[in-house]
Amino acid sequence: MSTAGLLRPRAPLWLLASVTFSGTLAMHIFVPALPLAATDLAASPGAMQLTISVYILGLAIGQLLYGPLSDRFGRRPVLLVGLLLYSIAGLVSALAPDVRILVAARLFQAIGGCSGLVLGRAIVRDGVTVDEATRRLAIVSLIVNVGPGLAPLVGAELGTYLGWRSIFFALTAPWFVLVSSRNPEFAEFFFIHEHVERFLSTEHHREGPLWYFVPIFGFGVMPWLFVWGATYLRSWRDSTADANGFDWGRFCFVWAHFVFVFFSLSGSKLPSYILPEYAAVAMLLGRELVRMRDRELWWLSLPQLAFFAKQSYADL
Repeated sequence: MSTAGLLRPRAPLWLLASVTFSGTLAMHIFVPALPLAATDLAASPGAMQLTISVYILGLAIGQLLYGPLSDRFGRRPVLLVGLLLYSIAGLVSALAPDVRILVAARLFQAIGGCSGLVLGRAIVRDGVTVDEATRRLAIVSLIVNVGPGLAPLVGAELGTYLGWRSIFFALTAPWFVLVSSRNPEFAEFFFIHEHVERFLSTEHHREGPLWYFVPIFGFGVMPWLFVWGATYLRSWRDSTADANGFDWGRFCFVWAHFVFVFFSLSGSKLPSYILPEYAAVAMLLGRELVRMRDRELWWLSLPQLAFFAKQSYADL
């Protein structure tokens, strides 16, 4: 068997080039749309310029991370995780309600996009001869160098005709489709298939009745169990929106119910499954405790004090 047969390329060159220049593409393509985003988000020019500064910072951080991570876990898994982070952060950027979230999302987008910048060139050299690697690297470098020149033109057109948010949708959507189509094991890699099986079947032998999480939830809120009744009744009825129009009280109310009902219907049950709802419940309880007067808190605490006193006396 010939050496050329063994050293065939593992991925198309156009795909590796796209992966490599995607990191810097997201920086240059957004520059023409900065004034549009500043107007839409009511942000200052300085705040919008941070979206570029933190992106450069993210690229610097990513270059320190992906070398050791790829040596430890392999290039392909690390690249897939980086592209996933890049895509999710791009979606958050596209849906950002204010400039602070946009700046934070841009930082993570840069860290994720840097995976292609670092690993793309390394993967180009894998599985080919020295001469072929030189040729492929030259083509990739040409594309990477041309990209920053064309990116602002594309960004300006997208921002003008479709709005500045369309830029992030354009950066994000292709990677979800491309990674899924080129990697049939994508769902298994991120345990999506396993989670679906856990929900729809009982093959993991962790089944339980619909009321499985009721005593677990009661134990979790036991210190405030006598406050929870009033909290539950008022959390939706008396909740009001903040200055931005967001009603976080009702959001916590809906989230807690969603987590509880979702996992109650699941075919696989573990006590830890409903942990995500306790943060929302704690916020609702905290708001109710602030509203109560000291006298109300004292009377509501009496049954709990009696319970703990009895337990302490029994342990003596």
